[in-house]
Amino acid sequence: MRPCYKANTKEERGLTLKKEEIFSKLNIRDYSGKLEKIIAKKAFSVDTKNLLLSMFYKMENSYEDYSKIKADTKLKKDILEEMLGIIEIDCKFIELAKPSQTKEEIEEERKSAVVKRERRVITHPNERDLIHALYNIRIKKFKIPQEYKVIRKSMENLLNQRK
Repeated sequence: MRPCYKANTKEERGLTLKKEEIFSKLNIRDYSGKLEKIIAKKAFSVDTKNLLLSMFYKMENSYEDYSKIKADTKLKKDILEEMLGIIEIDCKFIELAKPSQTKEEIEEERKSAVVKRERRVITHPNERDLIHALYNIRIKKFKIPQEYKVIRKSMENLLNQRK
């Protein structure tokens, strides 16, 4: 068995990160295809589906610029897979607000407990607001270390309950 190598210096960490970036470029994934399969299962409107596909397209194409500006970022595949998971697991309904609705009205609807419980997103029909709303509805999952195995399962169930 090979020992686990951990980079200790900045140069070694940078080299490891560059290797991951190179391999991630070789391992091209069809995230738009995965998204299309997910939204085919959901009861989203045509406008919502188009908005989700547009958001994903912009996320994929603008990642290089984003990573140049913000030095410490997740890998592109991690960000896109996280967003796919949010759409697939944490979100059941996406409602696009009418242009006549004010931002305050939408915020009041979005903050209610019923919206979180129903896993429903209400947002203006633009990509920036949609991605912000999706990250806000994401369900945080708690993990208890293995050393507390006696109470681990019950504590995880308690902490991971939705409000």
